[in-house]
Amino acid sequence: MDLDKFHYAGKCHGTNPGWYLVRNHPHVLLSFGSFFLSPHVIEANDRYWMGLLMSGQAQKAMEVALRKPAEGLKKKMDEIAALGDIGSNPEATVQAESAQLIWDYVEEAKHTLQNMSIPVCYMFGTEDPLFNDWKDNNIWAMLNTKGARSVILGGERHMMELDTPERVAQEALIFIEESKKVY
Repeated sequence: MDLDKFHYAGKCHGTNPGWYLVRNHPHVLLSFGSFFLSPHVIEANDRYWMGLLMSGQAQKAMEVALRKPAEGLKKKMDEIAALGDIGSNPEATVQAESAQLIWDYVEEAKHTLQNMSIPVCYMFGTEDPLFNDWKDNNIWAMLNTKGARSVILGGERHMMELDTPERVAQEALIFIEESKKVY
């Protein structure tokens, strides 16, 4: 492939490579969709969801992240099984925490976000336990990102791409189409 520029949309920790590009190589991006995760530069409000996960309640963590757990849980568990045992991989921990490693200082993140040269879209659900765990951080990012589009989907949870994939895809496509316009 011979791509000079592209649209990048990441979900949860899949946004971390996008934030790395925003910080270090914005010239390669046409737009960036940061879905269900903003860069972590402010301390978490709570650790409810991670607490469930770390206390061995992975199934409960998945259930609160899904609006339709009966349908979505099997899909997510199949995905996790396909990844293998990441718990014994030290790199997995680094990747899981990399949202905190993109910027060293809040001021550096704020400067980058306030001087964005590409369109950015944040998408969250109102019932996402991770949104609430990082609420101050997410609101801060939305307020400090130049020209940000913020999409808050009522009733959706963290794994809304499994619950309502059409809704998530539609919002992503609307953002990409809008990002082509110059205001």
